[in-house]
Amino acid sequence: MKNVFTLALLLAACTIYAKPSASSWVVAPKTQKVFIENKGQFNNLNNLPGTEILFGTESISNQILFTRNGLTYRLEERIGPTHEQREEREEEMK
Repeated sequence: MKNVFTLALLLAACTIYAKPSASSWVVAPKTQKVFIENKGQFNNLNNLPGTEILFGTESISNQILFTRNGLTYRLEERIGPTHEQREEREEEMK
């Protein structure tokens, strides 16, 4: 009888503490990393003669290119227009 009571008390304690809060079930969207088969869109990006790019991945600032011999990491720094340049372009569009 004592074992049944202990088991019931343990089970009750586990169910009280096991309930997740509503905030723990939040899902944030993330970009997916996928392998893209090269059908010409990655040609001449690794600047290595005699290597054929088979697959690649893309994101905003970097690419990973897969060849038969290894990987090529391509990192880019993209610089947008200055505030003044943006204002000039907006004036031109009016």
